[in-house]
Amino acid sequence: MAGLCAECNAAIAQKITGGLEWGIPNLSFRRWCAARYGDDYWQRIKYIPRLLWAEYLDWYGKVLDLPIQNDTDIQDIVWNEKEQCFWLHACYQGLVSLYKARFVVLATGMECAGGKNIPSIIQENLPSHCYHHTMDAIDFSAFAGQRIMVIGGWGELLLITPCCC
Repeated sequence: MAGLCAECNAAIAQKITGGLEWGIPNLSFRRWCAARYGDDYWQRIKYIPRLLWAEYLDWYGKVLDLPIQNDTDIQDIVWNEKEQCFWLHACYQGLVSLYKARFVVLATGMECAGGKNIPSIIQENLPSHCYHHTMDAIDFSAFAGQRIMVIGGWGELLLITPCCC
């Protein structure tokens, strides 16, 4: 199960998460995090905070000069056998385009995984101010020094605040 920390937004995964470095250790999250925030910070965290992961991905894209384009609606993905690549039919800022790619990574986020889901047992038995979803804007400093309950796994967590337990 992923966790939460008081000084940052919801965590996404244990800090041993890897794979983006393609065998180049200096591209790893661990090396980036320790270089940017110090080895003490790296040793202290148990999970990767979501916003820190986003910051790392931004850095990764800049260092590798990747052509990253956000807010693009992919309308269709087709494998073109002749060219041995995917054709992505997309719409960006109202313009329809065709992109070609050998690899496609779908990083759809929580909205595309069914969106915010709060179990009915929580909705029916607790006032809405007593629980928060990772998709909510949460003031984590309000929970400093308190014990809280976290329900869920990976990127989707539900936080139950002490005022209602």
